[in-house]
Amino acid sequence: MIPATGPVIGPMMTEALLLAAILAPLALAVALATPAGGWVLRALPLAAVPALAAVALLAAPAAVAEPWLLMGAGFGMEGLGRAFLGFTAVLWAAAAWAARGWLRHTDHAGRFAACFLMAMAGNFGLILATDVPGFYTFFALMSFASYGLVIHAGTPGARGAARLYIGFVVVGELALFAGLALAVAQAGTLELAGIRAAGLSDPAAWLVIAGLGVKLGVMPLHVWLPPAHGAAPAPASAVLSGAMIKAGLWGMMAVLPLGTMVLEDHGTVLLAAGLVALFAAVLLGLREASPKAVLGWSSVAQMGLVALGIGAALKAPVAWTVLGPGLVALAAHHALAKGALFLGAGAVAAQAAVAARVALMLALAVPA
Repeated sequence: MIPATGPVIGPMMTEALLLAAILAPLALAVALATPAGGWVLRALPLAAVPALAAVALLAAPAAVAEPWLLMGAGFGMEGLGRAFLGFTAVLWAAAAWAARGWLRHTDHAGRFAACFLMAMAGNFGLILATDVPGFYTFFALMSFASYGLVIHAGTPGARGAARLYIGFVVVGELALFAGLALAVAQAGTLELAGIRAAGLSDPAAWLVIAGLGVKLGVMPLHVWLPPAHGAAPAPASAVLSGAMIKAGLWGMMAVLPLGTMVLEDHGTVLLAAGLVALFAAVLLGLREASPKAVLGWSSVAQMGLVALGIGAALKAPVAWTVLGPGLVALAAHHALAKGALFLGAGAVAAQAAVAARVALMLALAVPA
């Protein structure tokens, strides 16, 4: 776990680091459109450096307000958020490093890199956002940019997986928007902390859980996940499974009144969905021949554990002090292990020599 203390950094440096974590990937995505944009493909791993620097250098909590952005955006990083941003940035950096080599041998490298960078910016932004407009904007940016990652190969399988993915994204975004709008109207504030303190009405909570549950891959909202992860290139699969589905967990932690309010029925539904996913996804994954599809089903099962934790916290708020750090630790473990397995699956497939393939598979026994 990343400690909650850090070097003393002034307000200007705090603002610069928090904004750079989001703006650096976006700036590189824009630079791809310039005549000299080819250098961006070689510099892809650098996009995650400001986020890693923010985790390493900023003490938690850290917060800044940007009145000029959106409806007056705020960004911040507290204890669990710092840990969340830390493992997310590490995985994006590793996937970007793998993509850097892979992009030299694929068509439409610039298109993939642009979608990759925008999804990265959205992922970092939704973790750092402290208000509803910022959270929803970056959540949507990440979700829609990822469509380009899923469809990149252009095969019939990739197009089918991308259609399924974008259909679930649109429905999930509509549910999330409606739930957040109800929550804002009820709480009378755009701040996520104010919404958590005010609590959510039953309809708002159902809509938020449904919208974020699509991203988390909670059964029965998981249908898009195994095909999308199987169709996307290995660097994209690593962040789709290791980082971006965790946006569903972070969103629930940011919006739901965990630790302060009992939502009995909502907790029961999540507990049931988590238990079903934990066992059913494993059995369904055994039918798959593609390693990445198997890993996708494994992620559905692991997100069942996350649903169990959120469901338990909604039924017993007093348990959140233990469940919150535990879920973040589980998310970090899953992100790094599953990211390594997806990247490893791509590396194994790229090896022609049998000895190299065997050596890589033996190395992958560690994260497995």
